[in-house]
Formats: sequence, C-alpha cells, structure tokens
Amino acid sequence: FLDFSDPAGQLSWLVEQLLLSEELGEAVHILAHHPPGSCLTGWGREYTKIINRFQSTVKAQFHGHTHDDHYIVFHNETGSPSNIAFVSPSVTPYTNNNPEYRVYSVAGDPDHSS
Repeated sequence: FLDFSDPAGQLSWLVEQLLLSEELGEAVHILAHHPPGSCLTGWGREYTKIINRFQSTVKAQFHGHTHDDHYIVFHNETGSPSNIAFVSPSVTPYTNNNPEYRVYSVAGDPDHSS
C-alpha cells in the first residue's frame, strides 16, 4: 500500500548518473549522509541492489549519520563481497561517544582523475 523504496526519485537519479559514468568508463565515489540500514528498509534494499549492479563503477561509499566509526561490506546475490561503505565518526559527543573524525586519502590515476 505504501511504497518507500524511492522517495523523491533519488534512487532513479542515482541509477541515471551511474549509467552515464559506466558508459564513460568513470570510477565513482558516493558521498551520502545516511548509510543503508539507518533509513527506510525498502530504500536500503533498493540502494543495495543498485550498488551490486554497479559494483564495477562504484569504487567506494562514504557516509555519516550514525556517529560511529565502522564500515559496511555489501554482498551480491551469490554472497561474494561487491562493495564497501565507510561510515565516519562524529565530532559531536552524541550518545556518550568521544569526539573523533577520519581523514580519507584516495589514490587515483593522475592522468585521468580530477
């Protein structure tokens, strides 16, 4: 009766962008506030399907929101790892956490990176 799998068409937009990047042979990093699992169940399920479909294009994901320092390993239909999402900690001592932050260094191809 209620379908929360793609509110506001965000996932449709993501698929369009990933298709363009795939056609151009680009590598993509996704930066988002909510990691899947901390949002609507249907949305997280569909997001995971998209990540698995574009596992050759999406090289990594970076999220926040949870105030905890952890990562999420995505698995495809066969159970093999397909992608990783890094969830960064917070400088806000929310829920008795110590303030912390993470600096990510990503190496790219100097001739083809921006």
